[in-house]
Amino acid sequence: TTILSVDCTTAVDGACCFSDGSCLVLTPADCDAQGGSFLGLGTSCDPNNPCPQPLPNDTCDTCIPIDTNVPYAGTSVGAISELGDITSCATNDTEDVWHCWTAPCSGDATISLCGSGFDTTLAVFDACGGLELACNDDSCGLQSEVTIPVTAGSVYYIRVAGYNGAEGAYSLLASIQCCGDLDGDGDTDVDDFNLFLAAFGSCTGDANYNPDADYDSDGCVELEDYQAWVQCFRDANPGSPLPKKARPRVFNRQESQGNSIELP
Repeated sequence: TTILSVDCTTAVDGACCFSDGSCLVLTPADCDAQGGSFLGLGTSCDPNNPCPQPLPNDTCDTCIPIDTNVPYAGTSVGAISELGDITSCATNDTEDVWHCWTAPCSGDATISLCGSGFDTTLAVFDACGGLELACNDDSCGLQSEVTIPVTAGSVYYIRVAGYNGAEGAYSLLASIQCCGDLDGDGDTDVDDFNLFLAAFGSCTGDANYNPDADYDSDGCVELEDYQAWVQCFRDANPGSPLPKKARPRVFNRQESQGNSIELP
């Protein structure tokens, strides 16, 4: 008599991972049919999810905000394709991460990935799922850069991806020169006022001369430049009072002749 022994514990399914990091126990065929990645027979989703988790900014809705004129260091390693190839300037750049940036003032802004560690692509949108405003592949070597007109207070959505599936570390910079923003932080405020006062009365060749404070480009920082800075401040901060300096007066180069300018 022949006795057939059947091992009823043989696994016929296992953990199946999906692009959103979720895990289901499925057969290999079902996992493949649902677009998952099968981890092997007998593998489990419990007690700890074995599936790779998406990056925190893997979708536009979870974009990471960046500051103005401050480089952001990030990585696209592990990025998952959610929307496919949605840009106009590159092919097979489906693995992407997202950032969002609020323009502090109106003007031309430069969004740059120059200096990043892989072959990048870059696109800027006016909303998640919205209009593509600019797209670039190789502006600076194998890295990407675009310049676009922006409006103060508007949010721009930045897609960072890699040409032909490339991924790696990147440096992202959104830069714009706002009127009156002498320290380059994206705001026109008391810090800029203090920098202006430090340069007031100086001319080309003086140690404290600041060409960025010389709005009429006549080689000296004088009353006309102060009036220009005040207008920049008022445009950037409607309804806000002008910042004050501890000392009530600053003097121009005519101080030696007894002339001074009283600043409000």
